[in-house]
Amino acid sequence: MIEEITVKRSESDALKKGLKKEGWFSAHYFTRRGVNIDKLRNLAKKNEIDAKHLSMDGTTTWYYKESDVNQLKSENKC
Repeated sequence: MIEEITVKRSESDALKKGLKKEGWFSAHYFTRRGVNIDKLRNLAKKNEIDAKHLSMDGTTTWYYKESDVNQLKSENKC
């Protein structure tokens, strides 16, 4: 399931810290670790994994649960 979150930029830092504490990391984080984020986004759109779509002042960022991504990596699905 994809959760849509819209915030003002001034609120985004606190939200991002909270997401990180809960184990959610940005698509950029996973890109730097060799994960194919296009596959992650497609899996999220098919409701096969959970994702959060953060929108702030016209900028969007996808967030994925680290445990889900690690499992997908071990199964060679992303």
